[in-house]
Amino acid sequence: MAIFVDSTVSNKELQDLSTQDNQVICNEVQMEHVVDLFDWPSSYIEGLKTIFELKTLPPNWDSYQSPPPPENVLDTAKRLLSFSVEGGYFSPTIMPISGGGVQLNWIVNGRELSLLILLDGSVEYLKVENDLPIEEGDLPSNTHQLSEMMLWISENTD
Repeated sequence: MAIFVDSTVSNKELQDLSTQDNQVICNEVQMEHVVDLFDWPSSYIEGLKTIFELKTLPPNWDSYQSPPPPENVLDTAKRLLSFSVEGGYFSPTIMPISGGGVQLNWIVNGRELSLLILLDGSVEYLKVENDLPIEEGDLPSNTHQLSEMMLWISENTD
């Protein structure tokens, strides 16, 4: 079982995602390499499916006039999901948010990390410990701070 992937995940819209003969086929994807799907956790595959399904949300999906998330938001969600999985961290819960954004959320041992991808593609974060907010702000485009956050959420807090 294999999937053709672009590791930058910044391609044009992935179209006609389908499963045939144990392969996920993505039309109009510039191929960089082939990755065995068995190498990916099932939670990563489910995360990608969720992101692709967000494209199908109708306008006003939340009854507050929110649009479905645009491609730039979905691309950012795919990059963050990929970063999480490639780093060996837990896969997040992925959901749309009002205004056309997407939220990625990790909850582990009394800690919560929420990344909010806004309509303009910027990312805000919120760290919560024992139900109390402890830090929030804008996530810079470099991965150093994201790596630190992923380590924080993954730490054993027993």
